[in-house]
Amino acid sequence: MQCHKRQGGPAKHYFIWQQSMPLPGLIYADSLAEPSCAMLSRTLTLCSADHLHVAGMAMHAGAVVLSNGDARNAANHTNNSNGSSIRQYATAAGADADLTALSTAMGYSQSLWDINILSFDVTPTIGGMIVFSYVFGSEEYEEFSPSATVNSTKYNDIFGFFIKAGGSNTSVNIAKLPNSTDAVGIGSVNPRANAYYLSNVRTRTQSPVYAYNTEYDGLTKLLTTVPYNVVAGTVYRLKLVISDGLTLVDSAVWIQAGSLAFKVDCVASWIPWSACSAACGGGLQVSTYVITTLASGAGMPCDTVVNGTVANRTCNTQACPVNCVGSWITTVACNATCGGGSSLQRFTVTTPAAHGGAACAFANGTTNNTACNTHACPVNCTGAWSSWGACSTSCGNGTQTSTFSVTSPAVGAGSCEATHGEIRSRACVTGSCPPSPSPAPTPPSTSPSRPPLLQAHPKAQPCESCSITCAGG
Repeated sequence: MQCHKRQGGPAKHYFIWQQSMPLPGLIYADSLAEPSCAMLSRTLTLCSADHLHVAGMAMHAGAVVLSNGDARNAANHTNNSNGSSIRQYATAAGADADLTALSTAMGYSQSLWDINILSFDVTPTIGGMIVFSYVFGSEEYEEFSPSATVNSTKYNDIFGFFIKAGGSNTSVNIAKLPNSTDAVGIGSVNPRANAYYLSNVRTRTQSPVYAYNTEYDGLTKLLTTVPYNVVAGTVYRLKLVISDGLTLVDSAVWIQAGSLAFKVDCVASWIPWSACSAACGGGLQVSTYVITTLASGAGMPCDTVVNGTVANRTCNTQACPVNCVGSWITTVACNATCGGGSSLQRFTVTTPAAHGGAACAFANGTTNNTACNTHACPVNCTGAWSSWGACSTSCGNGTQTSTFSVTSPAVGAGSCEATHGEIRSRACVTGSCPPSPSPAPTPPSTSPSRPPLLQAHPKAQPCESCSITCAGG
């Protein structure tokens, strides 16, 4: 890493930063002889921050001091403005295009003198935001800056901290006032313009005669640069530049040791609430706090909420809708048992609709006449038996038959005497059959005979119908 000499300065102000030394912003006052400064060149020193801790820089924090004059005046108070004026190292305007552009943007057109540049490259191994803390001071305060007695100034000692990614032609200034686009200089921070100004002017009767152990009559409170996002593995050129708007008196910037660091903010959030466990009547939703990136460096820490914390909340607490329930009830029975009648029904609501529930199809008490017993009434069938047929024998006993014919079938529960085609029968006699032949005579018995008690007669047979109705048949 190389610290470049002040533009136009003599060769003795050129300083090579040894690799064994800490990087700017990581230098601690313990390595210095407190409360003095270690002079690296006339315009670049490493200082204890004891004399500036009231301004916001931590006690014993240490600092890199970059000046457009003699940097030793940043840590000593001689009460002599000549001690903080260097004129022989003046440089013409345009010696640093980035700083000139800043001054022009603030409305100053004067030449920039005594430009001093500290430039080095860094290659971050992680991505994130980088920041650093610093204090700007100047002997221009309060005679040559806006103050209680001076409305404005045409001179502007100005400081810039530029970052440029490798391969890019654009430098970005991150040394800006909080919540502003203004660069830091006596034109933007002064007794009239800004609350970040601290006066170092005291009367000789006060003890001590200065508030801060520096020759400069005014300085800023501890400021922090605008966070700048860097990508791991990319080379970045960091350039700190300070200049003098008036060659008579000088300024300096204290870069707080240890403040140049990555700023990785904690990234955490509550995951979206889950769906409600119930559509109505009170349900539950769940959300979990998840930390995806832990803070590092100067980043904003996570909330006090523990990763994985689960939160609950009630939901859908409105009452559930109740649908109407009702039915038809018969109040007058059917007036006919068959053939179609009517009955009276009334709609009765047993559960009214509530909380947006569906209404019943009919209002409570609605009546309706309904057809009933529409089935046909019973009708008996009609039919007749046929005449008796001939007797089944030509003599003696026989049978006769007759068949039932249905001419009109039964209806409903009607009955019928017999089924269609049903046959019935009865006995019949057609006349006496001829007598059977006489048996052979019985041979006489040798035993005495006795006359029978009864004379045998043939069995009587039913008479047949007479062959004629008169005159003897």
